[in-house]
Amino acid sequence: MIKIGDKVRFLNAVGGGKVVGFQDKNIVLVEEEDGFETPVLANEIVVVEAGDDMAKAMSKEEKKKSAGTTTQSLHAAMNQGLDDEDEAEIKTSTNTRKTDDEAPYFTDDLDSADGEKINISLAFMPVSEDKLQNTDFDLYLINDDNYFVSFFISTKDDSSFENEEERWTLREQGTVEPHTRLLLNRITNGHAGDWERINVQAIAFKDKRSFVQKPAFNASLHLSPTRLYKQNAFTANDYFDRNALVLAVVKDDRQAAPTAISAESIEEAIVTKPAEKTPALKTRIEKKEKKDDILEIDLHIDKLLDDTTGMQPKDILDYQVSKFRQTMEAHKKEKGKRIVFIHGKGEGVLRKELWKRLTLEYPSCDKQDASFLRYGFGATMVTIG
Repeated sequence: MIKIGDKVRFLNAVGGGKVVGFQDKNIVLVEEEDGFETPVLANEIVVVEAGDDMAKAMSKEEKKKSAGTTTQSLHAAMNQGLDDEDEAEIKTSTNTRKTDDEAPYFTDDLDSADGEKINISLAFMPVSEDKLQNTDFDLYLINDDNYFVSFFISTKDDSSFENEEERWTLREQGTVEPHTRLLLNRITNGHAGDWERINVQAIAFKDKRSFVQKPAFNASLHLSPTRLYKQNAFTANDYFDRNALVLAVVKDDRQAAPTAISAESIEEAIVTKPAEKTPALKTRIEKKEKKDDILEIDLHIDKLLDDTTGMQPKDILDYQVSKFRQTMEAHKKEKGKRIVFIHGKGEGVLRKELWKRLTLEYPSCDKQDASFLRYGFGATMVTIG
């Protein structure tokens, strides 16, 4: 049960924070590191640390105040809290046209030229790189190819009796979209040993498109727990802005060896793809005609307005949000429709406002970070529910 004061992690996006209140029985108010309160559906977060006694001692008046927060007050509070740094961030993210090097890469269809071979990885990221001996680890699944991947992740149960067949515990299951990283869970400090023997089963497919059928993968990894507490295990990579330990599960259609591997082999399994310059293509925002295609809406203000002279950061934000709501209202009855809102890289003000609106006004819709290959890390994909 989620309580005020609990530290939580978002399941469909990078980040998390502390529970400070409840919008209602299904919506939790989470205060992130930058001080913003974000409403999140209770089933879209996971508790990573129980709250302390001070949190439990919060007065009834404060709880009532938190529970009574409305969409309007959230928006007002956010606008009132903008300082010079926030305004500079909005101006940078909304008024500056992307350079060719920053433009997202995509092709005319949903497939990248080099994505026909399956590439699946597990990634371990320390919450605090400076305190490896006492930190927790976030576990991600990375699907870097053109296929949807349904997966089952299990760990070996060392409590099996002698001469008994190996027994395993299912840890995670689900489906990850093409060219997407998915936050699975947080491994608490002291439980790294539970992940010494990992098995990943995966089936790759494409949604309503013809594809080359791939075999079912059944890969096993042996991760020495002590490796997670060594600084040099975490390296720069293509998938995160921070260092991470990225282990290949399937590499170019070839799965990891199904036997325990040595520390030297683990070293080789760390994915450090050579830096390649992303093809420079302009961001497109035109609507597609086919019902099953993704609708892309670019919310950068220079894509929406020819002239922003005299507009304040709040005015720009309001206009971007109105475009978002206009799009959602136009398609809210098209169940299964997928819409990508391009809002710029990072955890900016516009992204936070979109996620608040989605939680409060469109709770039946699913939301997640969009494909990092096509949009970098600056877009949110919404599936109409």
